[in-house]
Amino acid sequence: MLGIKNKAAVVVAAAGLSFAGLLATAGPASAAADADGYDRCPYGRVCFFEGWNGTGEVLYATKCGDTLLGSLTKKVSSIASHGNGVQLWRDVPYPFDPKVGHVGPWTRTNLSQWENDQADAATIEC
Repeated sequence: MLGIKNKAAVVVAAAGLSFAGLLATAGPASAAADADGYDRCPYGRVCFFEGWNGTGEVLYATKCGDTLLGSLTKKVSSIASHGNGVQLWRDVPYPFDPKVGHVGPWTRTNLSQWENDQADAATIEC
């Protein structure tokens, strides 16, 4: 009788682990695969995209304050901001203001023709 209980416990435990594993991977993985454009930007983050309309490589700001954008292959063309304003900066010396532009909080936008591909750094306003 003890052997039957142990077999049943193993079957139930194995079934429970398989089901738990399915729940842990199915939800987030399918949601991320379905997102495109600006929707790839997680809530509460500021995201910098290489392409127009939230396309191309994406960089997520991890904190408030200054963020270098050098890990992007190309420069920034569009931004999604959830609740934080963003000041864009040019890091190379120019004879004029190093400010590239500003994006307000709760904004999804392409940068203007003048701002496009100019920013090397950003300040996330909190």
